[in-house]
Parts: sequence; structure tokens; C-alpha cells
Amino acid sequence: MSSRHTYLYHYRNDTKSSKFPVGCLAVQCENNEIKYAFSTCSPLDKFNSELAQKIAFGRLKNKPQVIKTEVPTSGHKITACIMQHIVQHNGNHKNDLTLEEARDWRNHRHFLALKAAQFWLERAQKLHA
Repeated sequence: MSSRHTYLYHYRNDTKSSKFPVGCLAVQCENNEIKYAFSTCSPLDKFNSELAQKIAFGRLKNKPQVIKTEVPTSGHKITACIMQHIVQHNGNHKNDLTLEEARDWRNHRHFLALKAAQFWLERAQKLHA
């Protein structure tokens, strides 16, 4: 059985008004599985892309999120699948918080990932409408 490995880095903005990256998404696709992990930057720190990539790939290696599906051939479709998964599995977090409120919220990384995924999906829907 052959496998295919694809690693992608994605830097997502947390809201429509921000212009800075909030994290990194590491992805590996093989054997009808999309594995991914993400890192996010604390709102109090300056984003460091090298550190973000190391953390995301460390999480991908040690404790990835797994989506069991036929792996799409398009990078855009793979990303859409991951973003939908993030929204579905992080939607129970306090997604009505503002970025400022999230600074004091100890699970801000899921909040930032959720907001980034929602933003990505909104943009993708507008582009393909």
C-alpha cells in the first residue's frame, strides 16, 4: 500500500481586522487519513513562525487530530476539510469572546483556532460563490 505525505503550513488571521498570523497548522495526509495539529501564539507574545512550526509539527508527531476520509487531491479541499473539523470540534468553546477577553482565557489556543477556521471558511465561501 502506498502512502502520500504532505506537509502544509498555514498562518491564519484571528479576525477580519487583524493583519498578523496567530498560529501554524501542520498537516500529514496518508492512507485515507488527514492528520493535523496546530500551534497558536499567545496574544501577549510576538508571533515567531519558526517556533510555531516546531510546536505544530511536534504536536502532529505526538498527538495529531485525525480525520478519517478519502484524502482530496486539492490542497484547498484538504484545508477546507480541516477547517470544518476545527469548527465542529471546537464549537463548544466560548466562541463569542473577543480577542481581548481571550487573553485571560486559559484555553485561548482553541478559541484562536476556531476563529481562524471560521474566518477561513467565510473567505473561501465568498471566493467560490
